[in-house]
Amino acid sequence: MKLSSFVVAPFGSVSRALLDSIRDLRNASAGFRTSWRANDFVSAVATSAEGFGYLDHVQHELLRHRDEKSTKAGWKESAFCLALSVKVGELLQPTSEDDKAQFASRGPGKGYMPEGATEPLSLNDALYKIKQRATSVVNFAVSSGDVHELFIFTPEDMGKSAAISKFDLEQFCGACKAAAKLL
Repeated sequence: MKLSSFVVAPFGSVSRALLDSIRDLRNASAGFRTSWRANDFVSAVATSAEGFGYLDHVQHELLRHRDEKSTKAGWKESAFCLALSVKVGELLQPTSEDDKAQFASRGPGKGYMPEGATEPLSLNDALYKIKQRATSVVNFAVSSGDVHELFIFTPEDMGKSAAISKFDLEQFCGACKAAAKLL
């Protein structure tokens, strides 16, 4: 096994590290929710940092596979392409400066989706929004029903207007795992 095979699987197959990172992200979300509800903010911050490391690895690997596969014939009809089109949340795009200011002014745990016409957020778009996120403008919400939602502000980029995305981490992890199993 080459050293590079440790993180990225050779020959385009799914890396065990990708599936492990999806599992670790799901577990980090559970640990974060527990710490947050217990007002153990030191542990919550540490778990959040770990979770974002897993989140970044997952988005990077799935987008890398998407980019490799999207140049091949039959891409649009492939099971992997269809798995990336699964709805995982909501998207508000474009957003106004007022939307951004309201979003950014909310405290930790008070994730906010401004009023407006949202559209479905696909797994593919969620991965892209994670990649392009403004790191200082991310928030979350943990509901009494134990739902952990992530809210991400994405600045204007490459001709795309600024956006706010919202998705449930459990649903997101399930969609990522389903897509990863198709690689």
